[in-house]
Amino acid sequence: MKRLFLWAALSALVLSCAHAEDLTLFSAAEAGADAWSWGGARVKASGDNLLLTENNRYGPYGDAFVSDHLPYIPSATIKLDVAKVVAGKYTLQAVCFDGASVLRSVDIVATSSKTGPQMLSMSESRIPRGTDSIVLKIWVVEEEGAAIELKDLTYSVSIKSEYVLLDSDFRDASSWEADGVTLTPGDDKAVLTLQDGKEFGSLLHNATFQKQGGKLVLIKLADVESARLTLQILVFDRQGKYLHPVDIAKDLSSGWHGFLTRDITWPEEAGTFRFKLWLSGDKGGSASPERLLVVAR
Repeated sequence: MKRLFLWAALSALVLSCAHAEDLTLFSAAEAGADAWSWGGARVKASGDNLLLTENNRYGPYGDAFVSDHLPYIPSATIKLDVAKVVAGKYTLQAVCFDGASVLRSVDIVATSSKTGPQMLSMSESRIPRGTDSIVLKIWVVEEEGAAIELKDLTYSVSIKSEYVLLDSDFRDASSWEADGVTLTPGDDKAVLTLQDGKEFGSLLHNATFQKQGGKLVLIKLADVESARLTLQILVFDRQGKYLHPVDIAKDLSSGWHGFLTRDITWPEEAGTFRFKLWLSGDKGGSASPERLLVVAR
């Protein structure tokens, strides 16, 4: 779903407030080597760091990228911390998407040999209009065997607590009404599974939100295995009469996903809405939703 004006919804969510949460949507140090897909470079653990090494028979360049998409948030900050340039140089890119379509790639750091932490603002990165998600990609270039040791690469946003309308941890099942699914809380994460004989089922959150006013919706998933997960809203009129559902996103994968309610095609009589999460798939399929966050503009 397009979020052409996401910057407007997030303009108030800046770093200036003492009661702000620094929400890290991705950390390479925490995610490890398995979070990366290889292009012409390979990624392996090297002590506390990640070693990215050119492995391209066609030339002295290669890339590796974070497998999961990240929601594009103009107020977000990237922290790039290269511990060591082993050989050659590196480039950090954001591959910009509108839905499943690639718009273009933008160099965040170009052909560099700089080490140590670098703080980079997405608002200054020439991200094209219409971008709703990005993939972070690192190139190692200009030398056979070009390589860097990456200490960390993070993507984070700071959100003022007074703008948070909902912060739901799925390990607390009390706020969710299950139908055809079982939500099993655990110490590290909750696991959502289909009940016996069911091909689909849902979780309905008990909170009701006003349609009026822009809202940013963030959902984090630990994993989705042999299943499909859809985030939906149930729309009601101003008197509380149910109208119809609207799918916000289908086929959700692991990681963070972000959506803006102003981009929803609302019925004219819409007044309020609730969140619903649908699980479908084969027997044995599961998902591990972690957190649902709703932030006012």
